[in-house]
Amino acid sequence: MNGEYVLSIAKDKVLAADNTKNEYLPAYNSGVIKVDDQDRPTIASVQKVHASQYKVKFSEPVKSLTGANFSAKYVADGTTLSVGTTDAEDIVLDTTDLQLKGELLVNLNTAVKSNKEIELKLVGAVDWNNNLLSPNPASISLTKYMKFVFLRPEVCRSLPSDSALPRTPLR
Repeated sequence: MNGEYVLSIAKDKVLAADNTKNEYLPAYNSGVIKVDDQDRPTIASVQKVHASQYKVKFSEPVKSLTGANFSAKYVADGTTLSVGTTDAEDIVLDTTDLQLKGELLVNLNTAVKSNKEIELKLVGAVDWNNNLLSPNPASISLTKYMKFVFLRPEVCRSLPSDSALPRTPLR
């Protein structure tokens, strides 16, 4: 991405941002724009989407994970987990929005134990100018949460203790 660029907009080809009146931008030619990207991508945030999914946002779009390595383990006992882009893995990576938005979805598959902290480590991710992730390696902490549902005692009807019938909720 490093280099010199000129931005040109042809007359009546690009709609204005407020497209309510179908107005077009006027013709425009920029001067020479010099791009010198030396900024290394970082993990900007990790957001829990739901009990078994996280969104990892990078500071900028990441070119690809080709050549990058992922590893994962349970923090408590060091047991390793498989990581990849197929459903056969313990941790499944969805890279759909990686190149444009710099977002990676991390899905914790059904084989992953609930309520156990996991360390996911990433080594070697690069941006569009091949600037290496900082820090490299980078680690994030994940936990798959099991959802508990507690019923109030008055929701269930008591049956005699010698009854072979199961307890059923009141309706």
